[in-house]
Amino acid sequence: RFARAHELSPNDSEITFNWAMSQLEGDIPEDAIRLFQKTIDLAPNHLMAYNLLGKSYGRKKNVRSGNPCL
Repeated sequence: RFARAHELSPNDSEITFNWAMSQLEGDIPEDAIRLFQKTIDLAPNHLMAYNLLGKSYGRKKNVRSGNPCL
């Protein structure tokens, strides 16, 4: 549903942010990174997007290494 909402309103930072959060929660960090970065491009002061972008990069590292302690 977020994909469709984003298609209808591609410049809505909150739709993009919420879609990114759903990708992070779904353990798809590559998509989350792309969408959080787009959120930041649309709304440079979106502090939660920066925070969760970092978390997404951390999740990506953990998925690649197979070690949840990294």
